[in-house]
Amino acid sequence: MTDQRWQQVRAVLEDALEQEPSARLAFVERACAGDSQLQREVEQYLDCEDLADRALPVSKWMRGAPESGVSEGPSEPERIGIYRILRRIGEGGMGAVYLAERKASTASRLP
Repeated sequence: MTDQRWQQVRAVLEDALEQEPSARLAFVERACAGDSQLQREVEQYLDCEDLADRALPVSKWMRGAPESGVSEGPSEPERIGIYRILRRIGEGGMGAVYLAERKASTASRLP
């Protein structure tokens, strides 16, 4: 996909995502004005958006969020897999970094 084509896809996609989900396909059809390839490309991205909404329902996490729209998020974990969390050492974007220690293995070790 050329940069120019991506800009077209992106413009229609961003506008479509501003629409109610039930109105998106009709909006895309109008916005693409007969360019069936552009319409197909945008609809493929919308399909991914719909799949993400079903797989990761953000609204479930936003219930009970403060009016500011910022949630306190989940509590700090005590363990992640075989690691015991000692403390949070950083965060940013959509993740956090923890200092952890590996749980001692109870299996016998080879010499």
